[in-house]
Amino acid sequence: MGLFGKKDVWTVLFYEGEVPGFANDLPCDITLSDDALRFEQKKTKTEILLPRERLIDLEILPHKDFTEKYKGNSSKQSGPKKTYYVFNYVNKNSEKTRIIFWLWNVDKNIFKMVDLRNRILKSSNQQTYEL
Repeated sequence: MGLFGKKDVWTVLFYEGEVPGFANDLPCDITLSDDALRFEQKKTKTEILLPRERLIDLEILPHKDFTEKYKGNSSKQSGPKKTYYVFNYVNKNSEKTRIIFWLWNVDKNIFKMVDLRNRILKSSNQQTYEL
């Protein structure tokens, strides 16, 4: 909870992921509870819940690093810079997948998302994987 009992909300723009009903480049509000991340896209009236035990991590990547890692190329971006926020998680079929958002590369945006990542990491349970 934020100041004065108000819920903390992180607003990002949806980029890609297997999310029925979500539209690209529309705002999405993220709220964090003890047991889940809630993603809500008000314009499409779509909401998804990601149980925290299925969340692996949150990567914060500048455009260049994102395109190299996930698109297989190094794209030069002209104009304002974007930062991508990659939520890696295990889906209901036990497959590793991701949902990706972006924001313009403005310090206040990055700091807010780093705060979200820190909150997720601070309260996450240790995960053990069998190889």
